[in-house]
Amino acid sequence: MGPQSVPVPTARLGKSRVIFRDLGEHGLAVEPVRDFTKNGIPVWGIHARNREQNFALNLLMDPELDFVSLLGTAGTGKTLLALAAGLAQTLEDKTVSGDSHDPRHRSGG
Repeated sequence: MGPQSVPVPTARLGKSRVIFRDLGEHGLAVEPVRDFTKNGIPVWGIHARNREQNFALNLLMDPELDFVSLLGTAGTGKTLLALAAGLAQTLEDKTVSGDSHDPRHRSGG
C-alpha cells in the first residue's frame, strides 16, 4: 500500500494558492489549488463563492480522499457543494459513490 495522501491547509506561494499534500515518510507534495470560483471550473454548474468553498471543493473533488467532513453554520453551502461534487464524480467521471450522513437530508423511512 502506498503513502497516504492527506491535504493540509492552503498557503500562498507567490501569488498562487497551493495545497501541501502530506505523503508521510515520502515528504510533502505541493499542488496548485484548482479554481472553482466564478472565474474557474464549475462543479455540476456550481461555483465556489469564497476561498473556504473553493478549498472544500478541492477536497471533495480529490479522488484520493475517501472521506471529507465539512463543518459550518447553516446556509453556508456544505450540502450543495457535497451534492455537486458527488454528482460530478459519479455521473460525469464515474469515480465515486457517496451518501449524506446528515439525518435532515435522508429520504424515506
